Amino acid sequence: MRKKINVIIVHGIGKPSPGYAQKLIKGLTEKFNLALQERLRTTENQSYNIVIREIIWDDVLAVNQDKLAALLKKGFVEHRPKGFRAFASKMFSFVTRPIFRLRTDFAAESISDIIGYKNSEAYPKIQERIKKVLSSMEDSSAMPGEKQYMSIIAHSLGTVIASDFVYDQLKAHHIFHKWFLFSNFFTLGSPMALFALQYGVELFKSPVPLEYKHGQWINIFDLDDPIAYPLKNLNEAYDAVVHVDQEVNTGGFGVSHTRYFDNQDVQNIIAQKLALDCLRINGRIE
Repeated sequence: MRKKINVIIVHGIGKPSPGYAQKLIKGLTEKFNLALQERLRTTENQSYNIVIREIIWDDVLAVNQDKLAALLKKGFVEHRPKGFRAFASKMFSFVTRPIFRLRTDFAAESISDIIGYKNSEAYPKIQERIKKVLSSMEDSSAMPGEKQYMSIIAHSLGTVIASDFVYDQLKAHHIFHKWFLFSNFFTLGSPMALFALQYGVELFKSPVPLEYKHGQWINIFDLDDPIAYPLKNLNEAYDAVVHVDQEVNTGGFGVSHTRYFDNQDVQNIIAQKLALDCLRINGRIE
């Protein structure tokens, strides 16, 4: 029986709907199969399975975010500018109103994601969401006692959420999961380096280790992405665990952070590694 490659995707800030990762899933699946054909030097379709599931966590924060957005917008509506600003605001309301709306929506949906994630009620609920998806991916046809392989693709704040989840699981149970082996960690546009300030730069020395001996932590970032930073240069601990800080081009300064999922280079980097894993665990390559 051929062993599967399993992947979960963890989104970043914002309000994604179910299916938010379909472009990434489609691209990965196609490139995964092409990579298998290239490695095996054949044009025939391969029957190796790759199972990919997306995780949605933002709805855990949605109720409080909606309340906050309403309060912020109410504050702008009730606030009455004076003098020239009052005149300009009235004359150019077709410009100022959308800007105010965008500003409050950004604060309520994006900045509050970062703050609200650590809420004592939200944090365990988000972790339970990940556990539920993992449980749904358990393969009853697998050999008893044999762990399946699980990779995580995470974007933006999702990289912090995924890292915290793995860290907490390893701390509590000394393993990632009873059925899955933590195999690869693909962090896209990660602000993880910024979270060093939460603990102090000198104390931020506990990166999550991979359980698969051939696994890799690949940190993918665009230099034009103001939220993403390299990880290997944080300290010796991260340098030892992170395989590579891989630079890609996902777009200009204003959009680069939002375009990792549909970027062809990003998809190919991940697909090539997963294809190598698939062939290795199924005994097709050394």
